[in-house]
Amino acid sequence: MRYPIRPRGGVRIQGERPLVQKRVRVPDWGEASQGAVDRLLVRPRRPLDSTRSPGVEHTMDTMLFTERSLWTMLHGMALGGGALMGLAIALFSLRAMRFSGVPGATADRQALYLTWLIVATAALLWSSVLAGTYVTFPAYRAVPPEGIADLGPYPKALIQSVPGTAWLHSFAMEAKEHVPWIAAMLATAVAFVGLRYRAKLLGDRQLNDMATVLVAICFGLVSFVALLGVLVNKVAPVE
Repeated sequence: MRYPIRPRGGVRIQGERPLVQKRVRVPDWGEASQGAVDRLLVRPRRPLDSTRSPGVEHTMDTMLFTERSLWTMLHGMALGGGALMGLAIALFSLRAMRFSGVPGATADRQALYLTWLIVATAALLWSSVLAGTYVTFPAYRAVPPEGIADLGPYPKALIQSVPGTAWLHSFAMEAKEHVPWIAAMLATAVAFVGLRYRAKLLGDRQLNDMATVLVAICFGLVSFVALLGVLVNKVAPVE
């Protein structure tokens, strides 16, 4: 097919089909590039929040730590964790520093250090037990008002509301309420033996075996209770 040749200026030739002249605007690359750079460098403004006053920064509604959560961390991590570490050190020391024969100055000094370690561990255990019984557990057992939908602030009700987690209260929390008292009593018994028979704690085989068994039982009980506390706090933390 033969197409007409369009002259400059868009003038059509006589007898030929009229041509439609299109004018294409050549973009200004300098201006376009500058606009793209501005869009990359200039951060878009966020819409103003009508609920905030001008010049006031937005703050979180949820506190990072509450009084209840601080008491929970003190009960479990500081006091309970410190007692668990002390029991582990005492258990190792009772076996590693045991000797046979007449005790000397070095053995007396080691027995003294070990005795005070066990006394400090028993004190941490009693502090954790008392803090959990009279501070943390009442917050856990709080009864929610009737008709409330959010059970987050009421850990006991939240755990019992789901059949799959109800055992955490019927078993885990019941164990946490009673077993730590037994562990604290056992640690106190070993601390008394250490204070009463300090020189024989490492030299007398029967006394050393008895103290080792009691400390091992105490360590196992505290470890078991700590694991249950982690499970309960995972599902329904006291916040």
